Amino acid sequence: MRSLKIPIFISFLFIILASLAWAEGLLNGAQKEFFDDGNLKAEKTYVSGRLNGPFREYYPDGKLLSVGIYKDDKLKGEYKSYYENGNLFIEKIYVNGLQQGTSKEYYPDGMLKSEETFQDDILNGLAKYFTESG
Repeated sequence: MRSLKIPIFISFLFIILASLAWAEGLLNGAQKEFFDDGNLKAEKTYVSGRLNGPFREYYPDGKLLSVGIYKDDKLKGEYKSYYENGNLFIEKIYVNGLQQGTSKEYYPDGMLKSEETFQDDILNGLAKYFTESG
């Protein structure tokens, strides 16, 4: 009788390794998250247990995925996300965690794909959509 061998693949998306400070039972300080291969996945800062300050997220190959700022666990100010080729994918503005103003999305080649206006996270006003050829 032949035995059937079935390959089993188990992988964790990432491993969190961090040097974190605790104050009064709340997370404080810089945190770094790593993929299971050791490459940096994210950099974040906590103050009194809440995300506060700039953050950066990375693709597994180390290229920048996104950047932004948190204030009391809510996105604040400019947020940008990038394609793996390094070109800008999305740029948005947040106020108290809600999308405000003009949001732009781009095709992988850098051409503008859409431009939308938001107020309190709701599409409000002019929206423009473009084909890959412009």
